[in-house]
Amino acid sequence: MAETEASPAPRAWFVRLAQAIPLAPAWTGIAVAAFVYGLFVLWDQAFAAVSGQAAHWRFWQSGGARTEPGFAVLIGFFFFSIQRSIGSGSSLDDLRPVLQCSDAEHANLVRELASSDPKFQRVAGLVGVLVGLAVLTDGNLSQLLERATWNHHFAWRAACTSLVFWILGVFIFWEVRLSRFLMRVQRELVQIDLMDLSPLVPFAHRSLRGLLFLLIGSSIGILVMAVGGALGASALVVLATVLVGAISLFFPLRGLHHRIREAKRRELELVNEKVRRERARILESEGPDAEAAAGTLPGLLAYKQFVESVREWPIDSSTLLRFALYLGLPIGSWLGGALVERLLDLVLD
Repeated sequence: MAETEASPAPRAWFVRLAQAIPLAPAWTGIAVAAFVYGLFVLWDQAFAAVSGQAAHWRFWQSGGARTEPGFAVLIGFFFFSIQRSIGSGSSLDDLRPVLQCSDAEHANLVRELASSDPKFQRVAGLVGVLVGLAVLTDGNLSQLLERATWNHHFAWRAACTSLVFWILGVFIFWEVRLSRFLMRVQRELVQIDLMDLSPLVPFAHRSLRGLLFLLIGSSIGILVMAVGGALGASALVVLATVLVGAISLFFPLRGLHHRIREAKRRELELVNEKVRRERARILESEGPDAEAAAGTLPGLLAYKQFVESVREWPIDSSTLLRFALYLGLPIGSWLGGALVERLLDLVLD
């Protein structure tokens, strides 16, 4: 891979904001969640005082208001995750032992990965906002143009939804770009050894780390929707999350998958050629030559069987188990949210 010189792109505004908070990641998440919910209480009380309407700052008072603590927790989680990712270094650091390149080439790869056009990030964020508003309005974006839609509770939820989906849109852009980058790295800088694929497992672990952020964030969002009474919409989000989760794990590994499959094909061609040659020696020769071929053939057949059994994805059983447990997060969140929503309705009714 040719060395490239690329200057790091400016960080997204929410990353710079998270970086500016002088707290540990866990405390940052708690502080942001408390701040966001505090803003909602002030917003709700101010409009209640002005309009003479009842305030709904207690989450159990209405289905809509029950979503506000969930929004606060979700935004706090995002800032917690962003701070942790800032301190964890480049996505290529854990993969350094696997890459066949010099330290200078690795440093260039890190700089290249960190560089991207900010315009693409903004476009991804805007697309995320449109998707979020579509979810908020059950796909009827024309509601946003109706005056009756815009009470102060809807305005707050629209603002929180826009923020959450902006961050998700930029995150998905980063993950897609990283996946394409890693597939190129896998083609050019990774050596395939069919006898031992364990050095390639860190690529799967890297996919799981990004997937965990997505699934935890989605699980909180699904819980918010379910507690708010949107059980049907949240069920669709669960299905979409599981599908996106599977894509997020396997898509970044396609480069290695193709490399392993090609290595197996070439190895099997060589073994089959040797098997045919030793078989011909047995059938056409006599004496020591035939006996030597007869002694070699079982080993070749055993090796052929071994090559055929090599898995074509660099994913071990522990990674698959963790992946299955991760996928249980949004499903459990939906079930828990539905239960909480039913219990609240029973208590309030």
